Amino acid sequence: MMAKSIVPDAIILKSYSTGQVLHKQDLKEPADKYGAPLLTLHRAHLRQVLYDEAIAHGVTIRHGIKIDVAGVDLSSGTLKLADTSETIHADLYIGADGGESVVRTALIGHKPKAIPHGKIVHRILIQEQDIIARPHLKYLVKKPNIIVWLGPECEAVTYGLDGIFNIAFTWPWSKEPKDMFFGAQTVDLDEFRAKLLNWEPDLREIPKPRH
Repeated sequence: MMAKSIVPDAIILKSYSTGQVLHKQDLKEPADKYGAPLLTLHRAHLRQVLYDEAIAHGVTIRHGIKIDVAGVDLSSGTLKLADTSETIHADLYIGADGGESVVRTALIGHKPKAIPHGKIVHRILIQEQDIIARPHLKYLVKKPNIIVWLGPECEAVTYGLDGIFNIAFTWPWSKEPKDMFFGAQTVDLDEFRAKLLNWEPDLREIPKPRH
């Protein structure tokens, strides 16, 4: 995991409008204290590390397996595969089968309803080279810090990973079920930039294309 990760030096909280540093949490001290650093890494890399480690320990991985709720018997610890007549028995099942989890539905006895959390996230990925090319912005990537701009009911979290500068803006959003959506959506860039009007100039400049 270390080979695939970035080890940030600190988490820095800043005012969204002035850029004033409100708090800096050193991450090196707790890493020394507990013997393990805070890591940032891609989920895909984490999955690959876990997969490789499982294979190394002799675990059999099977893909494309389908399970219906009716095929889950919690009392006996058995799973009946939907596309074959095979029944699997185990002492432990890990129900990491996503948002439409069959295992979770079997466990609680019904399919849970999605609950809107009232937030929306705009995510931007920028090559770090494009930031380094702007001398006054180099400090953002010079050290592997996690920088968070805190605003009224919103925030922007930034960090570097594999030469890519990641920015996640979180805004208030409707809590009405009818306004829920899943997956990536198209964003009006002009409207998005207008929402940044009162934010620190450095942060506003990052998403702008260079000419």
